[in-house]
Amino acid sequence: MQRSYVATTTIDFMDFHFYVRPGDVLVHDTGNHNRLTVYRNGQIVKVVKQEPLGIGVFLKNKFIEPVLDTPAVALVPPPAPQSTPVVAETPVAASEPSKEDKDRELKRRKAHPIELSADEVPYRLKQVLLELKPKPVEEPVETEK
Repeated sequence: MQRSYVATTTIDFMDFHFYVRPGDVLVHDTGNHNRLTVYRNGQIVKVVKQEPLGIGVFLKNKFIEPVLDTPAVALVPPPAPQSTPVVAETPVAASEPSKEDKDRELKRRKAHPIELSADEVPYRLKQVLLELKPKPVEEPVETEK
């Protein structure tokens, strides 16, 4: 069983050469070999073994205070719902696929391999390479003046 506490004063764990500062969160887990995990600024600072008797002494001397099960946020009433403006959507023509749809269709086609016979491979490869090859730029011819 886990219980959480907040340190109200500095506590010196002499056996571990460690100090707990005010505001540190202590989580005592009796189901896990009485492990006491100390959190500072949301990060684990130290994990030590602490018997329930020691936690009881800390509580009695008001070195620590138990954390309530109900968070403080529950005491604040929820904000009033905000009205969202209704935006009229313009219908998209069904006959015109959008650019995203075209790109998706192109990717889908590229994802499926095309089966070719061994005789067709060189011809198909030559076609693809010709499509990828940049066309040469024609230089302008100078005319005499």
